[in-house]
Amino acid sequence: MPKNKLIINHKSFTLRFVEGLVVSILVGLSIVTGQLSLVAGEVSPLEKAQNDYSFQTTKFQDVKEKYQTARSSYLTFKTATAKNEAFLKSKDYLTQVHNLYIAYLFLINERANTVDWSKTTYERQKVSDQVTAEIKFLEDDKKKAQDAQTLEEIPKLASDLAIHISTVTLKTAFITLATTDLAQIEDVTTSFDETATKVDTYSQKLNINEQFHLNWKSEVETIKTKTKDATQDPKKKLDTAISLGNYPYKSNNFEFDTSLARQILSRTKSLLREITNYQ
Repeated sequence: MPKNKLIINHKSFTLRFVEGLVVSILVGLSIVTGQLSLVAGEVSPLEKAQNDYSFQTTKFQDVKEKYQTARSSYLTFKTATAKNEAFLKSKDYLTQVHNLYIAYLFLINERANTVDWSKTTYERQKVSDQVTAEIKFLEDDKKKAQDAQTLEEIPKLASDLAIHISTVTLKTAFITLATTDLAQIEDVTTSFDETATKVDTYSQKLNINEQFHLNWKSEVETIKTKTKDATQDPKKKLDTAISLGNYPYKSNNFEFDTSLARQILSRTKSLLREITNYQ
């Protein structure tokens, strides 16, 4: 995920985009869920989004290098030819910044599509609408960069984009990632509860030790309770961040982590099998 910072030198008409991972936003969040296509050879929407993001990231590095070369040449020679080349490469660079963010938003939106939102307390449509609106904005804003005619136009376009990224784009990304993370945990917890009930009904037909059966049911309830408890803090932090606008990239002390809940849920698969295999 690109960082939310564009640095513009208005005097020399240059811009520098600082790329990397917004670690503070993504602590505890997994972009890739592993829920890819089930049919051999078929490319799922999530895989397609992952591939495109990878492609745009690689292209970004290439465009960046060409921009840096053109910038250096212009600052050294100050010729009209060098200025025109700097303009073209700066425009390409700014355009690719848009492409990279758009690809990232598509990726996190496809990740959200892997969740069964009907089993959660969150609204998928609300999250989807925010991402869709942000993608449209970036697509429209990209056209402004592509339509620029002079190098002097680039700094203002870059500055406007930097402000928008800081106030809207990263906010949308965080809400989408955090909400999806919590919704995914609720989805898995609900599915576990439904499956455990079915397994319990089936196990009653088997000759299973009653004490073991009671302990098994107790463990099921413990996992559900501990998972719920483990998500209380992340939920409060998400709610607070939304209500106060105190998003992670604005604070070095902000942590959003659902790894404990995921660790607890990792026990569910073996537990469901355990009772049917008990001798």
